[in-house]
Amino acid sequence: GVGYSYCEEMKTGGSCSNTDISTAKATYAALQDFFSTKFPELRENPFFITGESYAGVYCPTLAAEIVAGNAAGAPVINLVGMAVGDPCTDNASQRQSMDMLWYAHKYGLVRDDDYEFLTT
Repeated sequence: GVGYSYCEEMKTGGSCSNTDISTAKATYAALQDFFSTKFPELRENPFFITGESYAGVYCPTLAAEIVAGNAAGAPVINLVGMAVGDPCTDNASQRQSMDMLWYAHKYGLVRDDDYEFLTT
């Protein structure tokens, strides 16, 4: 699940798609079903993955799953591109870049004491 979601199976030791990797695998399986069972006539069309915000994690994780599946001999998904807007990538990388915080502080959107707390 994504966001505020709940998985009943976890209470009894079952598994759910509740990680970035398991979500990518579940989405990949859904795409394989979509292209193999539901709409095989669309399989050869160019396929793009796009999104915003947390898609900065989901899109590349799904793209990697598609590339691995294509290389392993699964029915090919014609992935030709990926784009993300305003992406969340990973905490370690994003902590190194505080440009938005600097901008918000400079223009009075973040108080001085909050800025000092967040940057020290």
